[in-house]
Amino acid sequence: MTQDESAGVDTPDASPHRRGSTRPGITALATVFFLSGSAGLIYQVVWVRCFGNVFGSTVQSASLVTALFMIGLGGGAWLLGRWADGRVGERPRTPSELVRAYAYLEAGIGLFGLLIAVILPMLEPLSAWITSYTPDVAGRLVPTVGTQLARFAIATLLLMPMTVMMGGTLTVLARAVVRGQVERAGSRIGLLYGVNTLGAAVGAFSVDLSLVPGLGLFAAQAIAAALNLLVCLLALRWADRMKEPVPPVTEVPTAPTTTAAEEPMPPPLAGIAAALAVSGAAAMGFEMLWFRALGSILGGHRSTFSLLLGTILTAFFLGALLGGVLSRYVGPSTARQRFERAATAFACSQWLLAGVAPFLLGRYRLSDYFDPAIALAHAQGTSGGRALIEVWMSLAPILAIVAAPALLMGLAYPLGNAMIQSSAAAVGSRAGLLYLSNTLGGVVGSLAAGFALIPSMGMQRSALWLGVLAFIAGVIPVLTGFWRSRSLALPRVNSPMARLTMTACAMLGVGGVLGFSALAPDHLMSQLATVHVGSETVLTVAEGPNETIAVTEVPSTGERKLWTNGHPMTGTTYMAQRYMRAFVHLPMLLGAAGEEPIESNRALVICFGVGNTVHAATLHPELESIDVADVSESILDHAPWFRTWNHDVLTSPKVHVHLNDGRQHLRAQTDGAYRLITLEPPPLTHAGVAALYSRDFYEIAKQKLARGGYLTQWLPLYQVPSYTAMSLIKAFIDVFPGAVLANGYGRELILIGRNGGTISFDPDEVASRLEHNPALLADLRAIDLSSLTELVTSFVANHERMVTLTQGVAALTDDLPGLEYAPNKLPEAVIPIDLYGIRELPRFCPKCATARADLPLLAETVDLLTGLYASEPYLVISRTRPIAKRYLHTRSDPALLRAARQASGYLTRIIPDAAIRPTL
Repeated sequence: MTQDESAGVDTPDASPHRRGSTRPGITALATVFFLSGSAGLIYQVVWVRCFGNVFGSTVQSASLVTALFMIGLGGGAWLLGRWADGRVGERPRTPSELVRAYAYLEAGIGLFGLLIAVILPMLEPLSAWITSYTPDVAGRLVPTVGTQLARFAIATLLLMPMTVMMGGTLTVLARAVVRGQVERAGSRIGLLYGVNTLGAAVGAFSVDLSLVPGLGLFAAQAIAAALNLLVCLLALRWADRMKEPVPPVTEVPTAPTTTAAEEPMPPPLAGIAAALAVSGAAAMGFEMLWFRALGSILGGHRSTFSLLLGTILTAFFLGALLGGVLSRYVGPSTARQRFERAATAFACSQWLLAGVAPFLLGRYRLSDYFDPAIALAHAQGTSGGRALIEVWMSLAPILAIVAAPALLMGLAYPLGNAMIQSSAAAVGSRAGLLYLSNTLGGVVGSLAAGFALIPSMGMQRSALWLGVLAFIAGVIPVLTGFWRSRSLALPRVNSPMARLTMTACAMLGVGGVLGFSALAPDHLMSQLATVHVGSETVLTVAEGPNETIAVTEVPSTGERKLWTNGHPMTGTTYMAQRYMRAFVHLPMLLGAAGEEPIESNRALVICFGVGNTVHAATLHPELESIDVADVSESILDHAPWFRTWNHDVLTSPKVHVHLNDGRQHLRAQTDGAYRLITLEPPPLTHAGVAALYSRDFYEIAKQKLARGGYLTQWLPLYQVPSYTAMSLIKAFIDVFPGAVLANGYGRELILIGRNGGTISFDPDEVASRLEHNPALLADLRAIDLSSLTELVTSFVANHERMVTLTQGVAALTDDLPGLEYAPNKLPEAVIPIDLYGIRELPRFCPKCATARADLPLLAETVDLLTGLYASEPYLVISRTRPIAKRYLHTRSDPALLRAARQASGYLTRIIPDAAIRPTL
């Protein structure tokens, strides 16, 4: 027992104020710690986003920021915990001094947060300047070790001071509220840890569901900083109301009359720290699995990640509170009794986690969570009702798979404190040691799962071994108790109920692991990576650090598709071939005779896909060097599955592959480096995609284009609401005056911008180029773009029309990435009819204003497409009502219209003959 305990010194209790005192208690301090937790998660989520733009949107960049964040938290908790213990032991002082120190830490966090918010956007040029490449064993160019170390150094210098202060807030505040009552250390530290985690959950939910979509990234960081400063002011005010002195802490020798059962046992610091480290590794490993698995189920959207992270943190909060209750249930007792009882609870929780986490992941069935009736209600409901249903459709599988295991994970830290807190003089340092061990274990577990376990053995076997790891974490305290006391006295093992509980938990853990190991080897993949493929034949499935890849084939046609994380991304269908090859063919055929030559022979293709666009680029002799930038080595490894269509393009001496984020690679190039930049990112609402559609990105791209060079961008407007679609167009035309809109296939549109000069189509120049390039002509013929009429009628709208349509619309920017928060389950997508102005084609092709023999049936083709673009079946994609197949409104002779349709394989595919009727 300590002098604090013997003297009966007053300590903050669970009520906000003690009777007859105005001094705030632990509840008040826990409230401000809740706000601190919200601010901390806002910072972390925003930093991952911002560093994605600085270092590239790669798993390595996200892992770097997360690892530094966690290491800083753990290191700060330990260092400042030791400092707080030393301050308490020096001389009589009040808890107010520690609360005041906590307030100053919060102020420092807030000020650093504002500083980082200002600095982060400035780092992108610096990151580009330090980027260099070296070939790997496969000949692909990867960032050098020096580049990686420089990035690590920049992130460390920027983030480490702030994260150390964040970590120290826990142990400094814990030192203030525990004081001399070490028997309540587990419950009180558990309460602080729990409410801070709950605040973090609120921050996780709010940052991607309201703050960033509504206010932007900088404003979100400013709000987090304001929360820190508010916490500082509240803590300073309450510190002034804490006046009772606390004597310096010294240990009082244990009375020699204690019985053998009450003899103090030296705290097993190393063993419990090891248990927390192993527990943290298993927990973060499972989190990596959950993000991969639920991303496959729900899609790689920001809302998915926010709901998942918020659910995990909420469950951690409940687990921390439960751990605190279990710690408090131990009640006044000797250090040995507290250790034995808390160790038993810790072991049982880890054994249950070992069985429950793999079991819930293994029993997943898509049909369990996607009720057709709910989907119909979502499609037919009001906008507010749809939003709630959409949240529930995502939340249901998250809760089913994650909630119970995450709650068990939350028990670890408070129970760990209950096991080792036996000295009032070392509360802060021991709490910090456990926190450091837990976070370091988490860093190792997340990196091992993402970069080693999942790529080498897959999600299913990784889940099995992580379950084994959690079981081992539960065994460590038992072995530690045996080593210390030479008996398995955990706790009151003479109690039949205690023995039954321990045995049951151990059996459930072993049973869950063994049951999961008995599943078919492809069980998890069949439920995640290939659940949506339908009747298609699965040719291969592979799991890598970034995603799970599958290749499928349509038996009737032989066409193939590439799937990432359970969702189709690209393929070899006629539609995909046509619009992806048009990304290159259209801009390379534009321009009038006599124009000043473009002083670059290089092209950049961002996102390889299956190689359609890259192969198209190799057919243009003007392009002597073609860079490919892609973050996924796994996607590139699967290129041979599509060699019939991409012609083994990665072996071409023209092609140079860079394993890097496309935006980061582009930023690292010299100004004017490229003649052509083209890209086809993943679906619009996927996380990270907005960085390739923002005005900021287009400004970078324009800087890297040679004078007269072109940029083409995929624009699938049907994937997002009209207001979001207009913000994408606005961002493009703000940077590229004179841009035009083209049609690759159906609703697959292509934005074409140029760095200086006009964008025009010269039939004579195009005919000459095709005549001298038979390989290019053959490729165009395969996708029905070989005739001058087919090429010129790919035009959809000119710059003036897009300017008019986007008046009053805010452009998409890095700071306001609204694209990533657009609804991803639209009940009805409507493309604005005013977007299409194909009758303005003579402004795009002045020589087309008069009849030409080499442009047969041009007027009729324009008439056909005008009718198509004005038809409801084209403009509206609805999940709630059937769209009538109405006749096209045309002005030409039906016979000539049918001739125009018959002359184009493309028009034959997209316009039924029965739709052609004269307008009355």
